[in-house]
Amino acid sequence: MLMAPVCQPPTLAPVRSPVMLLATGLLTASVLCVPTASSAVPAGCPTPKPGYVHRAPRALGPTGAPTPEKTVALTFDDGPSRFTPRILAVLRRFGVRATFFETGLHVSEHPGLTRRVVAEGHLLGNHTWHHEYPENVKGGWSAAYLEHELRSTGRLQRRLAGRATCFMRPPGGNKSPALLPTAHALGMSVVMWSVGTDDWDGPPQHSRSWVHTIVRNAAVGLQQRHPIVLLHDGKASHEPGSVVSSYRGNTVAALPRIIEMYQRAGYTFVGLDGLSGLPEPAPSGVATP
Repeated sequence: MLMAPVCQPPTLAPVRSPVMLLATGLLTASVLCVPTASSAVPAGCPTPKPGYVHRAPRALGPTGAPTPEKTVALTFDDGPSRFTPRILAVLRRFGVRATFFETGLHVSEHPGLTRRVVAEGHLLGNHTWHHEYPENVKGGWSAAYLEHELRSTGRLQRRLAGRATCFMRPPGGNKSPALLPTAHALGMSVVMWSVGTDDWDGPPQHSRSWVHTIVRNAAVGLQQRHPIVLLHDGKASHEPGSVVSSYRGNTVAALPRIIEMYQRAGYTFVGLDGLSGLPEPAPSGVATP
């Protein structure tokens, strides 16, 4: 478990005199500093936000200062999956930046999709490696368990993306006493959501009525100035497919309507870092990172 910075005198074996201390090099005016949490904070991450984050950040203007307009953060959990490219295509068509909370297991299975998410200008988030709920983990979400899950996922994402992951979302929005201190010690803010679309709970095939339900649920955020909308581009929970389907085609179908709805209401789409918009696509034949 990562601890707060602690400096303490060195523990010395019993000795008979200062002369012996000097002879062994152990008599010194310095103190021994235990490795601290700050040494594990990824370079490039801001100070983690206190508590749980339920609001989208304000958009950053050209000077880097926050602007007063309404913002919305679209977030996608449980990928990457075969539906991620279709989600990316919709976001690219509208020039909308989003945040993808990926599981380490799915990143290891689809590393090219993680690279593509970043190359197209989106933000990565850490969604643990195995996506286990606390009740399914022996001993629950202890600090040691969470640190291992977050470190493993973060290392892989950084190797693929070339940058640190500064935000995490706990599977199912679950909490434990160790969650905030462990995530913060690793440099990550803990992000929840303010608008749940329940897109994960739909049928295993296209359904016009379910697409409408997703859009209707997303519209709740129009009553907020800075909503965070929860959507899914994959399935990482462990229920059988007969209980929770991995089909996310209805999310893909609902996404253009959700974007247009927020655009009409005057919202700016932001990643959880406050940046908006997407970079220009690379010219044909030019490889992206």
